[in-house]
Amino acid sequence: MKHRDLTARDGTTDLSEPEFWCASCERSFFPQRINLRFDGSSFSPAVSERIVAMGGTCGSFPIAARMIELLTDLKVAWRTVNDKTISIGSELAATREAATDAHLARPLTAQAKIVESVVSLAVAQVDGGRTNRTRDGGSRQR
Repeated sequence: MKHRDLTARDGTTDLSEPEFWCASCERSFFPQRINLRFDGSSFSPAVSERIVAMGGTCGSFPIAARMIELLTDLKVAWRTVNDKTISIGSELAATREAATDAHLARPLTAQAKIVESVVSLAVAQVDGGRTNRTRDGGSRQR
C-alpha cells in the first residue's frame, strides 16, 4: 500500500493506494488511477478542477491562487495553479484538435451528384424601380 496526503474540499486526508508491479516497465502502478481521476498530485479531482477553473478565469496565476485561498481556505502556490492550468489546458486542446481532425477526416456519406442542366440558358429580370405620382396626376420613373 502506498500512503499519501490528499487535499480535498473538506481538508487533508490520508489516501491509501494499492500498488502493483509491472515487470515489463519495472515500476509500480495503481490500476484505477485513471478511473478515479488521480493524477499523482496531492489534490483531489474536485480541488484540481477548482484550481484549473480559477487559473483559467483569473487574470494571473497569483491572483487565482489568492482567490482559491479566499474561497476554499486551501493554500495553493501560484506555480501549482500555473502548472495544473497549463497541463489540463494542453490536454483539452489536444482533445479538441483530435476531434477536429476526426471530423475533417470523416468519410462522406453520399457521393456528390452532378446535375445536368435542362435549360441551356435562362434569364430572369426584375425591374426594381419605383413610380412616383406627380401633383398633376402623371407618373415619373425614378
